[in-house]
Amino acid sequence: VSMSEELQRAAMICAKARHAVVSMFQEVRMGKAISAEAAGELVEEISASVLRNPGALISLARLKTADDYTYMHSVAVCALMVSLARQLGLDEQAVREAGMAGLLHDLGKAVMPMDVLNKPGKLTDDEFRLIKSYPVEGHRLLAEGKTASAIVLDVCLHHHEKTDGSGYP
Repeated sequence: VSMSEELQRAAMICAKARHAVVSMFQEVRMGKAISAEAAGELVEEISASVLRNPGALISLARLKTADDYTYMHSVAVCALMVSLARQLGLDEQAVREAGMAGLLHDLGKAVMPMDVLNKPGKLTDDEFRLIKSYPVEGHRLLAEGKTASAIVLDVCLHHHEKTDGSGYP
């Protein structure tokens, strides 16, 4: 479909996605377990939008304020993962897995102190050590929920690793 036509749908999907991701983060902050299955419908909608017009939702999700950064970043990464998986010719189950991994990869940020997470400027060494723990925390949260696939868990834990062996955790 045309970019303008899909932008209208994508705007509604982005609003719904932002609300869903905010809710997930709030539930984690309240100590509730996360069900990866609950995000499945959202991943399907994002996937369908990317299929109709790849640029629409991705461009909207990239327009984020500082307050929305963490939430809309997850939506944008979901859409980019879906797009990449399709470009690689993966089957639809793998496309959904990639989208789910993108949507949930930063879940561990929900247990980071907000003042450190949103700090403008450079983090102290202690703050950076704390922030580097969020992939492990996200992995733990998803594993406790017992509904995330091995692929989603792996992406959550290792998305800051680098091919040269540096990065974290």
